[in-house]
Amino acid sequence: MADGPVDECVRTGVWMKLRCRIDRLGLGALRLLFGFDRWHASAPYSCRPYKELVVELANALQPSIAVEVGCGLGDIISRIKAADRFGIDSDHALFVQHAFCMAAAAFGFMTM
Repeated sequence: MADGPVDECVRTGVWMKLRCRIDRLGLGALRLLFGFDRWHASAPYSCRPYKELVVELANALQPSIAVEVGCGLGDIISRIKAADRFGIDSDHALFVQHAFCMAAAAFGFMTM
């Protein structure tokens, strides 16, 4: 039995669906501003449970260096607990977006 409406929302996944939609809207606005591919805005961390699993697996290895090829917006690499982290992607617009918005994430970003 749920303790209230908030517990019921969490239990049924309603909160997760709402969070996913909100994140997509935010990334959609960033996409319009920076011009990166639409696909990146449709796949935020909150909408892709596999991303959390990848982060957990990588962090369990306790890496000192982490490199992600095809990192997109950096959802995964920014959550890996490594002293040195590098994200590589072919979309130059992502590099511009990273420089503007993700400087606090403290990982290197390169385009090919």
